[in-house]
Amino acid sequence: MAQMISDGIKVSSSIFYQEQNSNPVKEQYAFGYRIFIENLSSYPIRWLQQRFCIFDSLDHYKEAESSDVADLKPLIGPGERVHYESQFTLISDMGSLSVEYLFEKTNFGSLQVVCVPEMPLAPPFKNN
Repeated sequence: MAQMISDGIKVSSSIFYQEQNSNPVKEQYAFGYRIFIENLSSYPIRWLQQRFCIFDSLDHYKEAESSDVADLKPLIGPGERVHYESQFTLISDMGSLSVEYLFEKTNFGSLQVVCVPEMPLAPPFKNN
């Protein structure tokens, strides 16, 4: 699990291989991820955007912005935690994922970016 705490916002991400949705013969390697965002501050924050950078070792970097959750721009109160899950597919069995989040500190009107460190992607059979 990758985790970052920045100015009262804690973002945790975990990645898992989805064997049931993968088909290595057809170069389809499915991965899922879970995101937890926790507001450790004393004021509400609004989740405005997320940007994923996905590297596939046989392809290239792909960037995807936003999500169904971020499109709703949820307000996260002090002490509250939100959870989000999704998935993506690579054509190779190795790669990496990094995620950047944009939040608004609603009491101050200022923006804050939280970057989660890059996470390696590999199915369990690649981990010897």
